[in-house]
Order: sequence, then C-alpha cells, then structure tokens
Amino acid sequence: MRVWGEDALNLEKQLEEGTPSTKQIVWGMIMDMQEMTCRLPEPKALKMRYLLALEELQYGCRAVRLRTARELRGLAQYASIAIPQLRTELSVLDVMLSIHQADGGFIHPNVEGEAATEAAWQAWDETVELLRVWFEVPQENSFEATFEEMLTPRELLAIPGRSERLRWVGGDATLEVIGTLDWKSQTFMREPSGVMLEVLRTAPELCGEDVEVRIAIAELVCYVGYAAAVCEAWGGEIVAYATDNMNVRMWLASRKARAPLARHPRDAGGPVSLQDIGILHPDLPQRHR
Repeated sequence: MRVWGEDALNLEKQLEEGTPSTKQIVWGMIMDMQEMTCRLPEPKALKMRYLLALEELQYGCRAVRLRTARELRGLAQYASIAIPQLRTELSVLDVMLSIHQADGGFIHPNVEGEAATEAAWQAWDETVELLRVWFEVPQENSFEATFEEMLTPRELLAIPGRSERLRWVGGDATLEVIGTLDWKSQTFMREPSGVMLEVLRTAPELCGEDVEVRIAIAELVCYVGYAAAVCEAWGGEIVAYATDNMNVRMWLASRKARAPLARHPRDAGGPVSLQDIGILHPDLPQRHR
C-alpha cells in the first residue's frame, strides 16, 4: 500500500474473484503451497482405474493392444510425479512399446528368446497388478508426495540444513562375499555370496543375464537387508550409497532397472524412500569411499 497507494487493492475484484488460495492446480497436479505437497487429481486416478478394468489388462492376457499399452504408460508416467515409487516400473512398460515388435497392433516384448519373452510378460503382469492394487485400493496419501520427494538427492542436499541428515553407506559383492557398511554408525553386514548367487543363477527372471547382473543384484539385496535391520535409525535421513558397481549405480541413479529382481528390492527399503537414496559419483571427495 505504501508503494502503490490506497487504490492499489481493487476491493470489487477481490470480492468477485476471492482471495488467493494456497492450493492450486499447476501443470495438472494439485500443489499445496502451505503443506508443501503435490497430489494427483482424482479424475486422473479415476481414469487409471477405468483403464485397468479393461479385459485386455487382466492378469495373464496376452492380447493387449499397442494403443492401450501406450495409454497405460502415459498415465503411469504422469502419476509418477506424485507417486515416485512408480518410476521403477516404467521400464517394464517400455519393453512392450516397440512398434517394430508389434504384431497386428498388439504388443510383444522387445526381447529375444522364449524364456526372455515369458519373463517380460510375467514382469508386465506384475506391474499391471501393482498399479491395480495402488489405484483400486488406495491408502491414505497414496497419490501424494512432498516437494522434497520430487527433488534429486543433489537438489535435496542444497537445501540449508539438509546436509546434516546425510548418512554415507557403501557396499560391494564378489563371487565369494557380499557386504554393506555404514560409515556413520561404523557398523556392517558381511555374508558369503555363494548361496544367494546360486539362487539368482536358477531364477527364471534372470535367464540369459550375465553373472555381473547377478552380482549387482546380490549387492543390492544385501543393502536392502541391512537397511531393513537398521531402518529405525535411518528415519528422515538422506542415504548416500557408495559403490563401484556400474549396474547398481545405474539402477539407483536412473530409478529404473530392466531385470525384475533388480527393481523389486529397491522398493523394499522400509522408511528409506526412493528419493532418499543417493549415489557416490567419482568427482566427490575420496574420503567418502
């Protein structure tokens, strides 16, 4: 008022339009500036429920139109803004969207070999069922994420005070042993890797995969097991995971993994959410290794 004068406030217009609201739809999402949350609008959730009710998206159906698969992928991508956990499932849908593999307008996995094809279909069924449970039996705040959950680990650490919540954890796996180490608490877990690698070797989902993929999954499973054991102490912290395994780094950094056994352990870390997992990059100080 001091700057623009007494006539700066148009009372008639304010009476007609109302006062500014802290909750608005921005880019198709309901943004609550007071609670600092992002929520998926109910019409979008309802559209996903109707789509999942189609006969061709029922478990075991192998006659799915390419158009339907593309619509499902688009809605899942949109919903992943408010549901970050869905991002790990998007790569499963991508495998089915190759127009070169489409047979008469119906989807077909973009993989080679009978075993790999069956594994891709199995992953498709599991992802569709996960979406069905998520949208048809929603829990409280199922379609809502905080602004912090939408940030990358580096963006999150740039917020004043957040670096104090940083916890460095590392892990590694070989043909003989797997382990995870927490530098902050100076505790670790170490196990022989023979039994786990043998289980992974016989897993149908990993048919045709290199031994390097099995070793990477063993490292990831070890981390998840350790996180489950100490999760109460990790609540609300940002976990930076240090590893020299390129597969594990790629899975955590991209939030995607083609192999189902690499996708699912990433969702089993208890209170340590997907957005709370960081990656140690080569350009960071050596003392964090």
